[in-house]
Amino acid sequence: MRSEIITKINFRHIFRQSENHCSFEPGAQSLFAYAIDHSKTNIQQSYSAMKNRRIPRILFFVFLLGLLVIVFQFVRLPFLPVRLHEAVPASTGVMLQFADPAAIETIYEKSGNILRTATVRKDAAAFTELFPGQGEGRILAAMRGQDLELLYVTARTRGFKLKDAVQSLDTETINFQDHTVFKIVNTAPKDIYVTRFRNLLVWSHSAVLVEESVTQLYDYSGSMRGEKNFRRVERTEAEGVAAYVYLNFRNLSSAFAPYMSLKKRADINNFGNWVNWLKLGLIPTADGYEVQGAITGELKFLKYLDDLKGDALYKILPDDLAVMTRMEAPLVGKFSPEFQQYFQPWIEGEIAYVNLEPLSTGAVSDKVFVVRANDVAQAEKLLDALGATAGKLDSYDYGMFRIEQLLADDVLMPVFGKRLNPIKNPYYTVLDNFVIFCNSKRALQAWLDKILTGETLNNNVDFLQNQSGTDAEKKIYFTLNFNRLQGVLENYLPVDFREEFRKNTEAYYDLGRLSLSVFPQGQRTLFRGKLSQKAQAETPLQQQAPAAQKPAPTDSEVLWKTALPAAAATAPTLLQDPQSGKKIILLQDAKDVVHCFSESGEPLWQRNLKRPLLSDFIQPRGTNVILFNTDKEIFKIDFAGTDEIGFPMRQKPKMTTGISVFNFNRTDEFSLFVPCKNGKIYAYNADGVPLADWQQNVKTGKFIAPLQHLQAAAKDFIFGTDDAGEMHVFDRTGSPRFPDLKATRKDYVTAPAFDTDPTATRIAALDKNGRIIITNTEGETFALNPQIGTAKEPRFLMSNLLGDARKEYIFLTDKDLTVWTYVDKNFQRAFSHTFEHPQSEVFAFENHLGTVDKKRAEIWLLDANGEVQNGFPLGGTTAFRLENTGEEMRVITGCKEGLCAYRVRI
Repeated sequence: MRSEIITKINFRHIFRQSENHCSFEPGAQSLFAYAIDHSKTNIQQSYSAMKNRRIPRILFFVFLLGLLVIVFQFVRLPFLPVRLHEAVPASTGVMLQFADPAAIETIYEKSGNILRTATVRKDAAAFTELFPGQGEGRILAAMRGQDLELLYVTARTRGFKLKDAVQSLDTETINFQDHTVFKIVNTAPKDIYVTRFRNLLVWSHSAVLVEESVTQLYDYSGSMRGEKNFRRVERTEAEGVAAYVYLNFRNLSSAFAPYMSLKKRADINNFGNWVNWLKLGLIPTADGYEVQGAITGELKFLKYLDDLKGDALYKILPDDLAVMTRMEAPLVGKFSPEFQQYFQPWIEGEIAYVNLEPLSTGAVSDKVFVVRANDVAQAEKLLDALGATAGKLDSYDYGMFRIEQLLADDVLMPVFGKRLNPIKNPYYTVLDNFVIFCNSKRALQAWLDKILTGETLNNNVDFLQNQSGTDAEKKIYFTLNFNRLQGVLENYLPVDFREEFRKNTEAYYDLGRLSLSVFPQGQRTLFRGKLSQKAQAETPLQQQAPAAQKPAPTDSEVLWKTALPAAAATAPTLLQDPQSGKKIILLQDAKDVVHCFSESGEPLWQRNLKRPLLSDFIQPRGTNVILFNTDKEIFKIDFAGTDEIGFPMRQKPKMTTGISVFNFNRTDEFSLFVPCKNGKIYAYNADGVPLADWQQNVKTGKFIAPLQHLQAAAKDFIFGTDDAGEMHVFDRTGSPRFPDLKATRKDYVTAPAFDTDPTATRIAALDKNGRIIITNTEGETFALNPQIGTAKEPRFLMSNLLGDARKEYIFLTDKDLTVWTYVDKNFQRAFSHTFEHPQSEVFAFENHLGTVDKKRAEIWLLDANGEVQNGFPLGGTTAFRLENTGEEMRVITGCKEGLCAYRVRI
């Protein structure tokens, strides 16, 4: 075509030059002009004809090229190499791609068995040993079948002949659809099935997977390469990637069907309706991985999103969340009239969806929706109006916060859509400029507890370090905490599979956090971020973290929280079964039900006593039985909650205080002492038989606390104070220990305490004038004045707080906590601490004191110097137990309608 055009131009040039340089007669000149004109006409006609023929040719070639592109997606051309992905069916849910064997080693060294790297590493080594030089390039591992076995695909080296390579091995030949598959027997230690397809080697420990791949290779139309969404994510490549993880959300539920309930499979199917393929590229770094990749699906809503602004949200998000997605969504569109009326006027645009790890095994994962309000007062007003119209199910104060529950099943459906509306009849509270909606009262309370202790994302060094450099201002910011995923994932598993899951997932929780910034690009949505391993004790960023108004979140952390049907009425008691070594936690709720939990918060059994408890749960020394009482019955049970023979034992008249259990002879034999309403004290042996040597007719007033027992100077002292203010001290038979003692004083206002120091054995109680009345083993009395005033309801106890030979005297009067001690023979103040609000109780541990403010739902822990421990106060409404497990310190407390365990650092 180009030559035709050049020819045309040259003819014109020649004719023009001839006219200028030649001399003709007039007639000849006219003839020559005619010839030139005629030639011009013919040439122009020929050029037009050729031009008209060229357009169809171009269109034909374009059509042919387009047809080849389309056909290439479904028909493999003979002269092109086969891609690794073509050997894997499109129905695969999970696929791993390693750059080379060295990349497998890198992932394994950094993260253990993440991505089943240990299995891939072992299989790749075994295959390379069989066929040296093979599998040195990219290695594809697809999880297939009911047991999620691995199918491997790699490119063979040029000139390698599989048939020759297996001749020296113990093999069997399988003919599958006229294609040869070799079975290599007893290899590492399973059989390996291997086949060659053109430039690929395909192998597995499963013959079914290899045969499935062969079928796939011959039927190209069903491969991953035939999926446009897969091709879109496949084209996203990055430098330095050690491994890619491919997830097909449409196939995940079927791939993991043996390990999921139908409900959870349906949840994933719903998610797969708008998210198809995800490709996650891992680039190793010094502290984890840089992450790059893409996702495809129906993500049209992304075009409405704005870039994220500010970090105010992180001040109210708890640092132990499992998953969080944050975006700036204008929420434009056609919404229900209810949503338009009560929500749109105040919603500013920033929203976050949070998934919390269940605080006890088997519990439902908690979902939280947080939205920023442009006018908090208007938000509260409109939500109150919605509650007045639709109805309120609950409304109460939780500490400093107000929690409401709306009777509105689908009120948040415009945000999530019909298929994904996890928050129904939501609980909500207003905090700063945000409104928090939650599907669970317990979860919302646990969230507020975290805020109270300062355990939020803006104070969490791991989160701040992981977030840095991840373009956190992009359209969507997503973070996932692997250390909080176990409970979430376990909810997708059958109960009998959970224990096996726990044994094989430790490596995942060593990773720490995944943070991703998401932004659209054409028909794909790209993301990049970080996957960090667990932070070390000290990192440079700790010095850069924003200053916290509360103690650092690492000082206290919620381990678990289990819901109760009613408020906790007693302090939890932690007991250990001497036979099994397992620990249990017991407490009673306000509906008189006793609950038993494992030490990890799992419900074990419960029992309705129909009466409130008067005693603690008592485990006599060396036994595996538990004793407690109401005003009518004495219970004796084993650790499974089963009654012992002869119990419960009904007591008449009614008991006025808790039973006391004494081991007089320092053996496993014990006796029960029961003060009753008629002023008498009844005593029984371990089987409930009355003690023969106890004077059952001893009569006193009504005791205000359980009797206590002291052995000193080869004598027994059984003592307590009654409601008339008198102290009574008996010997083992019920006779007055001090018959000549003037024990008629009526001014004791607390139960007695005692010290067993041999040089100063004594019984002490507080009188109405704020003095300590001391009674020694000889019945002699004297007074000490700790200068604590005359509070209306003083609290008094003695404990060896400072670690010396003698116990300290501990007083709580409203807001003031005072500790007095002996230094040599001088009685002096050790320390005092004034709380901001009155405290309800004080109790002692080794070297520590605890208090509880029931009104404000706060618990406090102080050391032997009177210093409040880091992380306190915590949420709680009962006295708590402080336990040293050898690995960590735990606080276990009742917290309104729940039992809560915290990890603390003291």
